[in-house]
Amino acid sequence: MAAYLRQRGFHAEILPMRFLDWVGPLRAQGFSFYLDRLATQVHAMHAVHGRVALVGHSAGGWIARIALGSVPYQKHEYGLSPKVHTLLTLGTPHASIEQYPFYKPVETLDPGPSAPLDPRDLTSSLRWTNYYYPTGDCFGGTRIVCVGGRVSLGPGDGRLRRYLVFESYMAGCGDGAVEGDGVTPLCIAMLPGSEHVVLEGVWHMPQRKGGGRWYGDPEVLRQLEVWLQPPE
Repeated sequence: MAAYLRQRGFHAEILPMRFLDWVGPLRAQGFSFYLDRLATQVHAMHAVHGRVALVGHSAGGWIARIALGSVPYQKHEYGLSPKVHTLLTLGTPHASIEQYPFYKPVETLDPGPSAPLDPRDLTSSLRWTNYYYPTGDCFGGTRIVCVGGRVSLGPGDGRLRRYLVFESYMAGCGDGAVEGDGVTPLCIAMLPGSEHVVLEGVWHMPQRKGGGRWYGDPEVLRQLEVWLQPPE
């Protein structure tokens, strides 16, 4: 994805991450490690290029909302909105009910400013995010664009794939028969108050050869380039 965008003239950078970096969230330690690196990257790019566009795939999209906002997360205020003209989220489960069938870490989050928080909002970073930033117009001049794919399972899709898609949708919204990108249902990918883009036949992740397009394929990115330009 980044290589293609560079070919198209964008100064694209990837947030440096290792697989082991995600052990912390699995241990209910939150996402400060991710947000700190994102803030460092945004400050560096803004110093050279001015306001930037963020592209967040899957959970990266809703985590980026924390970085844009000014409410302290785990006692740290990021407030990146003035330096970001657009947040483009790809298959992000903004409104997930997080009913994972196997394991869901229970976090212990700082409540931030005094507010009548439901105690459950302090056990999930996503619930915390949706409490403080429920819509796409919570971030001043930053445009929020939510992109979701809509795929159909065909005769060539085996029982395992059908099961995984069904369970992913159930975990996200409680209904395994809804439309989505094979992982994220459309009904939870579109944040109120944001721009909504639905891409037909686009999957959440790269597919095996001949298995369909995903968000990072060049022909899909060509449709999204317009959202990476600063709004007029």
